[in-house]
Amino acid sequence: MPYLIIKNNIYLSAILFKKRLGQPIQFLSKFGIIFCFSILPFAFLSGVAVSKNLYVDGSTGNDSVSYESNSQNTPWRTIGRAAWGNASRSSSNASQAAVAGDTVTVATGTYNTTQYTDDRTDPLYSPVNSGSSGNYITFTTDGGVVTLTSTASEGGGEAIIGSAIGTSYVKWDGFTIRQADINYRRGGGVANIWGNYTTISNCVLIGEYTTYPSDDNHTAIFSQSNTGTIIENNDISGFTGASGRNDTGITVYVLTQATIRHNEIHDNHTGMYIKGSGANGPVDIYLNEIYDNSGDGIALHGASSNGDVYQNIVRDNTNGINFFGDADSSTPYQMEVYNNTFINNSARTVYYKPLCASITSSTFIDNIVYGSSLAQAQECESGVPITTSRVDNDYNFYYGYSSFGYVALGTWQSTYSQDVNSTFGTDPDFTDESSDDYTLRPGSPALTASSTFGPVGAYITGNEQIGRGPSQSSTIPTPSGFSRDQ
Repeated sequence: MPYLIIKNNIYLSAILFKKRLGQPIQFLSKFGIIFCFSILPFAFLSGVAVSKNLYVDGSTGNDSVSYESNSQNTPWRTIGRAAWGNASRSSSNASQAAVAGDTVTVATGTYNTTQYTDDRTDPLYSPVNSGSSGNYITFTTDGGVVTLTSTASEGGGEAIIGSAIGTSYVKWDGFTIRQADINYRRGGGVANIWGNYTTISNCVLIGEYTTYPSDDNHTAIFSQSNTGTIIENNDISGFTGASGRNDTGITVYVLTQATIRHNEIHDNHTGMYIKGSGANGPVDIYLNEIYDNSGDGIALHGASSNGDVYQNIVRDNTNGINFFGDADSSTPYQMEVYNNTFINNSARTVYYKPLCASITSSTFIDNIVYGSSLAQAQECESGVPITTSRVDNDYNFYYGYSSFGYVALGTWQSTYSQDVNSTFGTDPDFTDESSDDYTLRPGSPALTASSTFGPVGAYITGNEQIGRGPSQSSTIPTPSGFSRDQ
């Protein structure tokens, strides 16, 4: 379509900007000539994003309301109507669904569906349209509790929220989902992210014990093969069962530019699992509180290039953090673990498992290791020690462990040059451990023990919000003395 620009002669009403993308616009020039064109190329030419606030209310809504007529006073009844452009998923209508820049606000209540996809790569409410950079399609709540349920009688189940392959720039914010109340499909999460630039935030996700085989993923949030995943400010619990390490709060697999921050992840088998044989990178994990998980707090398995794990509190799990390779070449690679506080992880704080030979170029620096039966547990294959070229350990603060590790501390330091500048046997002096306050008291010896002669552990300023709460600055506090992204 050709573009016609007429200066000074067109009476262009502001209503032009309120028209739906793709609808024809016609108006008169001062000379009485009628011009007709589509708003779509105009919007793209000008760079103006046209967005709309949309509303869903399960009590008062009506799904027959058009996109143009949807308002707070005339809402839709179902979330599917907003996501698919039709109350029926099988009859989706992109021209009547939420588009880039739109925010869908869902009223307090419980929203059940009997529809299904039977495809773990296609979450039920994945929108038919994509957002764009800076113009996400956002699904959020009115501030009350919005619970999503499913009673589909057919299909093998699927995630409820997330994004399908090919869908991008989508946010899900503030929803409550219980695994027991949905048609859950094993092999994924109650929220699945397959599309690029998808955010899951401020959600409460509650699992239950399952008896799936040990190689099946059973998780709250599963994200695979995409760019730009953000998982933040969620409360995730209850994902346990027969799958062992694969019963997780969060599982990510082969990601690029992923962020996991400000979550509370508790009472699962594994808190979070970074896995897969592809090149994850970077996956940044920070300001989370990970506790009371019966297995690993954090399991680093996938080839996570240039990822950072910092300023997390990891407490009261069986193992704090686990570095382990695998026969399929999955391995922690260039993962930098620094300024975390590990508290009373009962069996092991830092755990290395076969195949250790594949673990390379990672660091464990400026952390507090408090309590635990074993501070450093190396269960590597014969003849493959944890050398500094695999994981460089130093400037850590160890206190209260029963035994240092399977390798004696003296050998660890003198033979392998590990933890040469670390502190042993000195109480870090937390403000109030009994109330889970792991800030450092004034005068604590841990305040000047790091590689930068500043604080070790999760609290650098002492004012950080760790766990659910307002997002903090994305600036990574890099200790001097070693280089990020080696």
